[in-house]
Amino acid sequence: MNWRCEECGPDVAYGDEDTICPIHMWCELVPADRLVRREPPVRQDPPPIVEGTIGGAREGSGPGPAPDGARAWDRSLCWNCGSLRPEETNVECLRCHRALVPPRLLLRFPAGEIEVQPGTTAELGRVGPHARIFRNHPNVSRRHALVGADPDGTVWIRPLPTPNGTFLDGVEIPDTDRHQIRDGHTIRLALHAEGLATLYAR
Repeated sequence: MNWRCEECGPDVAYGDEDTICPIHMWCELVPADRLVRREPPVRQDPPPIVEGTIGGAREGSGPGPAPDGARAWDRSLCWNCGSLRPEETNVECLRCHRALVPPRLLLRFPAGEIEVQPGTTAELGRVGPHARIFRNHPNVSRRHALVGADPDGTVWIRPLPTPNGTFLDGVEIPDTDRHQIRDGHTIRLALHAEGLATLYAR
């Protein structure tokens, strides 16, 4: 029982028959006297967004202008929890089990999150796959609004006909057309179901 995992630390011991940590499958076990304690990565807030750039980068230093203010993401870290990506071939985070490539749009509501990938849409309301997020808001319609991300990266919301309104940054938007969503916009359905939009550069 003299073998240790650098991720688990000195308090967890393994027997001589073990060669890798059963929890952190990418970590080989080392003798206890050679253990070097590795601090977990610190999750950092994303860089401040400068209008018209990706991730706050100066014009000409990155992939180009992003009129929606989309955030750049470090491909060596999980965009959700900040864990290190042990192998380039990994497609799922070993800690939070989410895809390592972020969605184009992430909507964070108090009761849950909604991910929208490029070329897809999601319906917001008290029915459908996201109903649990709105179940405590009786003034949200069963089918309240539609959000989507076009293949070209444009992210939008279109209210569906409802008497209680859909709001973008506190301003009610008509249900006659789609309205572009930018990073940091707040989306509110009816009186109290408010979520924050985060856009990731693809």
